[in-house]
Order: sequence, then structure tokens, then C-alpha cells
Amino acid sequence: QALQLEPTHPDALCSLALLLERRKDLASAEDLYRRALQSHPDHVPSMYQYGMMLDDRGKHQAAEMLYRHVLEVDDRHEDCYCRYGLLLDRHGHSDSAQQMFQTVLDMAPAHADALCAMGDLLSRVREDPGAAEAHYLRALRADGAHVDALCSYAALLHHAPSREDEAADLKRRASRLAPGHPRVLQLP
Repeated sequence: QALQLEPTHPDALCSLALLLERRKDLASAEDLYRRALQSHPDHVPSMYQYGMMLDDRGKHQAAEMLYRHVLEVDDRHEDCYCRYGLLLDRHGHSDSAQQMFQTVLDMAPAHADALCAMGDLLSRVREDPGAAEAHYLRALRADGAHVDALCSYAALLHHAPSREDEAADLKRRASRLAPGHPRVLQLP
């Protein structure tokens, strides 16, 4: 209805694009994101959602450009810092990724996604299981149903001597919350 009144309204275009994206009509969703950004180039929700869609589709350079633009317009967009950090981490830029996650945690110390991402980085890149565990615990205090934190913590404990029971408990919790989640299915 908002589109009938104002066909270039960025909130309406972005909402419809999200709906189409969920329905796997990615070409139409991309068209709507582009229309929203043509009429309102600094519309943060459209830039961010479009960036995530491109990131998920493997178009990392385009996603990175959008994430950067989001942060130029809104330098307090916690979720964008986190997503951008994940993209950087996937491409081997762990120092920059760590800075992104830390920026989020400086703004929002209980941001579960950033805590989990930082824990993953600390475990994998910095080989600091103690610091990783502390971040996973903080993430789970912030959101006890955070499936990624449960899975990451379970994987970390699975390799720790005498902590296999804790790992199994975390895996059971994650399985109850999201039985088909890819990370749950990959747990040992």
C-alpha cells in the first residue's frame, strides 16, 4: 500500500525486497534494493540488507562497498560492523575483523553475535581458547538461545580434556533450539 502512494519509498521497497528474498526471488529483491537506493542513496536499511544478500550470494566486493557506505552514514550500526567483520575474517583479514568486532563490543558489550564472532576468531586465529570461552560465555549470558555461540562453545569444549560432557550438553541445547541448523549438524 505504501508503494502505491509513493512508488520510490525506500522503507516500503526494502520491506518488499526482504519478503521476496525470503521467498528466494533474489532477482526481484535485488531490483527493489537497487530502486530504493536509486531514489535514496543513503537509506541505511536498504544498503545493509542488500549488502547481506550480496554477501550471502558470494558477491563480497559489492557487499563490502555497501557495508562501508552504511558505516559512513551510520557509524553506530552494530550489526553492520559485525557482518563486515565476518566478511573480513572469511577473507583472511583477521586483524581488521577483530577491530570490527571490538567496535561493536565497545558500543554494546552484550552483543551476542559480536561476542560469538570474536570468540571464534580468538579460538581459530589467535589460538586462545581461554579468551574464546570467555566470549562464548558472555554471548550465552546475553542470549541463552544463541545457536552459533552454543555450537562454537561445544566445538571448543569437545577438544578439551574432561569437558566432553559439557560439550555434549551444549550440543543438545543447540539441537533442541535448531535441529536443522548447519552448525548443529556439523558438531561432532
